[in-house]
Amino acid sequence: MSVYSAVDPGTIDIPAHVGALLDALFRLPGKVPRAYNGDERLSRALADAVAARLGLSVKTESRYTGGVLTAASLSSDIPHSPLSPRHAVKRVTTEEYNTHSELLVKMYSNMFLEARGEAVPMPAAQGVVDNGVAAGNVWAYFVEGVPVSGAFLGRPTRRGKSVICVYARKEFRGSGYTQILMDTLCKVLLEEGLEYLMIFFEEGGSAGRIYRRVGFGREGEYVIVDLALIEENAVEER
Repeated sequence: MSVYSAVDPGTIDIPAHVGALLDALFRLPGKVPRAYNGDERLSRALADAVAARLGLSVKTESRYTGGVLTAASLSSDIPHSPLSPRHAVKRVTTEEYNTHSELLVKMYSNMFLEARGEAVPMPAAQGVVDNGVAAGNVWAYFVEGVPVSGAFLGRPTRRGKSVICVYARKEFRGSGYTQILMDTLCKVLLEEGLEYLMIFFEEGGSAGRIYRRVGFGREGEYVIVDLALIEENAVEER
């Protein structure tokens, strides 16, 4: 069950809202949901309340930080010095994709493999990247014409877009290429008229540092969680 709010949860009476949702859940026919996701401030409170009533515990399956970037929060350190002639950051064109489609699809699939332990099947990954390139939503850092780091954007809302996947090939990590890729694409997209960009990432790695240097989260961050209700003796540290 997904739990979100159309307004800032910090402005509402969360216990009162959770109480109303809890009563509604236990009045509905069928089993009460055992999995919850969404804004942690809301989903955690509801999961805890349901677990208490059922005599269960709450286990955190995943936890991601969400940050928004606007023109106002974009780092003033962008742009960087000009890249060498051998390097370029740009949207992936159809011609470039025809040359490097296998590599870009593998990069997209591998990101999910490293982040979630399960790769996206190649046919499904190719469909996503095919559509992304056609829509201008795939960016890459190129070295001598070959993509070494890529960013894949989602479909636009009325005012913005989400960055859904960022991946650097292992042999090019630590080079700073992904930082330059994110800096450049975010600056260009905001200059083109997007009001905001959104990204989600796990804490504790280099990704959060890269995104915060761009300016993500300066206007506020929030946490998205996936929670499961389990038997008391099966719960691990939350």
